[in-house]
Amino acid sequence: MNNKQRTFVSRQPLPIGIAVLFVFLGPMVGQQNRIFAQGGKATLLDLNSVTGLPGDRVTVAFKLDAPPGVNIGSVEGEISFPAKLVSFVGATRGPSSAAVKAQIKTEVKADPGDAEKKILKITVSSQTAQPPVKALPNGVMANLSFQIPQDAELGPVSLGLKARAWTNDVPSKPVQSIVDINGKIHITKEGIISCFFYMH
Repeated sequence: MNNKQRTFVSRQPLPIGIAVLFVFLGPMVGQQNRIFAQGGKATLLDLNSVTGLPGDRVTVAFKLDAPPGVNIGSVEGEISFPAKLVSFVGATRGPSSAAVKAQIKTEVKADPGDAEKKILKITVSSQTAQPPVKALPNGVMANLSFQIPQDAELGPVSLGLKARAWTNDVPSKPVQSIVDINGKIHITKEGIISCFFYMH
């Protein structure tokens, strides 16, 4: 199924340049990290980038891409975000976690290193009662919902990801080679849409 994503571009000269950089260079950097992860046989944990208006609720995908031979049983991510610009609403299973009936737990706490930020801790783990523990398939593990306030500042909001993963062995073993990719929420102003890009 094709998914259509709106990308907003300002009509004013300077914002246009900034928007183009965020829309095009951001995914290019992410793609370079993906190529590195695949070439080095690392496990990739990834937040995608989305666009929304002030007052919107947006969904960010938390994705897994493990190389052949690496079977992931559980993942833990800590996502830092500016508390004044967005707020965490909730998480639902993605196709990857739904396939093995994985359990998702979330907790929001203060960032001890930055009073203006909060940290979302998310854990995705397979719920197999008896060994062997089912491995999480590659793909979207969780859909994370964030609320953009009506008076939010325009511009990109960084979602900083620090992630860990464990194998589905009993007992489990930590995965040593991990590449995590930050996400972004691009907040744009309503009424300045000049074009649409369609991502499939």
